[in-house]
Amino acid sequence: MIMRSFNPDHIPVPRLDTGLDRALAQAHVDIEIGAGQGLHAVRYAQKNPGRHLIAIERTATRFHQLARRHAAHPGLTNLHPVHADALSVFVHRIPEQSIERIFLLYPNPYPKEKQANLRWHNMPFMQLLKSKLKPGGSLVLATNIEDYAGEAEEKMIAEWRFQLRTKKLLGAGDIPRTHFEKKYLERGEHCWNFEFINPGPAPEPDQSEMMN
Repeated sequence: MIMRSFNPDHIPVPRLDTGLDRALAQAHVDIEIGAGQGLHAVRYAQKNPGRHLIAIERTATRFHQLARRHAAHPGLTNLHPVHADALSVFVHRIPEQSIERIFLLYPNPYPKEKQANLRWHNMPFMQLLKSKLKPGGSLVLATNIEDYAGEAEEKMIAEWRFQLRTKKLLGAGDIPRTHFEKKYLERGEHCWNFEFINPGPAPEPDQSEMMN
């Protein structure tokens, strides 16, 4: 597959409040793309009080579920739900080299061959996504589809020049991070978890943990 350069000209500007800017002003900022109902977002923010997580969800139904879950934890000031399309947010609102961790947990795999160009690792947008990570920052990708996992690993390394830090096959002994992950593990399915690194010096260390 021949990769095209990413052209941001057609991406609309998102309508967001100033809460996103306040989050981006923090020292340790992470982003979850497709946060869904917010199970991972809430638990991650609880476990990592020194970090700020911007949880982006595009669909209205899931964002309302995420917002309700967040509202049930009023002290969780380091979680910032955002109702928007992630492409618009990254193009227009995220500064370069400002994010330490990006989470892509069980993105739509677009399994049909004619949809292959819609998979995250095949999208030219990945070059912009990488540019928003600090040198040494990480992108965490999870999937329950073996073919998708293999293709993503190959493309992230060969095409986008990420380095693979960890590759783990999750099982029944792992605490599920999302509702999708819970369903897959209960079915006895395999779940692959990758942590890819944007090459460069590591960001300022802190005491937080990667996995919930």
